[in-house]
Amino acid sequence: MRIELLFLGRTREGFYAEGIAEYSRRLARYVPVEIRTVKERRLAGHGAEERRRQEEGRQLLAAVSRPTFLVVLDGRGAAMGSEELARRLGEWTEAGGGRLSFVLGGPSGLADAVLAAAGQVLSLSAMTLPHELARLVLVEQLYRALTIRAGHLYHR
Repeated sequence: MRIELLFLGRTREGFYAEGIAEYSRRLARYVPVEIRTVKERRLAGHGAEERRRQEEGRQLLAAVSRPTFLVVLDGRGAAMGSEELARRLGEWTEAGGGRLSFVLGGPSGLADAVLAAAGQVLSLSAMTLPHELARLVLVEQLYRALTIRAGHLYHR
């Protein structure tokens, strides 16, 4: 299993970046993990928000490694507990030829094309989370899921 995390824009808040780095190191004990960022677009004028979402969507999809199983994080996605995530990681890895790619967009949301390309649309919470916090939650939950799969005590 290999995990790829694609984020829109860099993590600006230091405390989020530190947490993401810490859980990425922990996660790397179980699987190779790569975090990549796609540059946010700055557009102005009529329809800029939609054009921004579409352009960022094209960039995100172009950045996804192939073959992979694509999991897109979106508030409209399916909610699942940590144990179910642990179980599903195995299924997704098999479907993706050993690679999982997780995509988390920015404040403008994700283009419909990104959602359509996903093998799974996943929600981290019914509440709205800042995107940088969502990154941290994602990395921590992936680490938790892998400790569950390995039978380690972290989850308790």
